[in-house]
Amino acid sequence: MIKLDKDTLLCIRALENISKVRAKDCIVTENEIIYIVAEDKVGQAVGKGGIHTKKIQTIHKKNVKIIGFSEEPVEFAKKIIGDRIEIKAITLETEATEKHIIVEADYKSHEAIRGKHSKKLKILKDLLKRHHNVADVILK
Repeated sequence: MIKLDKDTLLCIRALENISKVRAKDCIVTENEIIYIVAEDKVGQAVGKGGIHTKKIQTIHKKNVKIIGFSEEPVEFAKKIIGDRIEIKAITLETEATEKHIIVEADYKSHEAIRGKHSKKLKILKDLLKRHHNVADVILK
């Protein structure tokens, strides 16, 4: 079960009230709110011309990112990383009882995946652990 703090619950409520889309999960950082919604609801959550995300940005004074959920861990990892980062391959490896996501990319892409102070990598790991029980994400 995912435990959410008061700030996160307020952000989820904002998305649901503004867009009428139920958030599956939400992560709030210093300057960003990341929502996980059903894959077929991403467009509705963003709103025409980004109107819903802009409203949330105005209310919370943070950037907003909306990611469509996928039952497939590799696809979900790709969506979290985003299509602006060049990835050679993403694979799922299962060892005994643990699952690992292996991300192959060049050094410049590693920096983009990690983010400043490895914050983006931590978010990637947290979301994959919460939703797919992935033990670790390994960059190669």
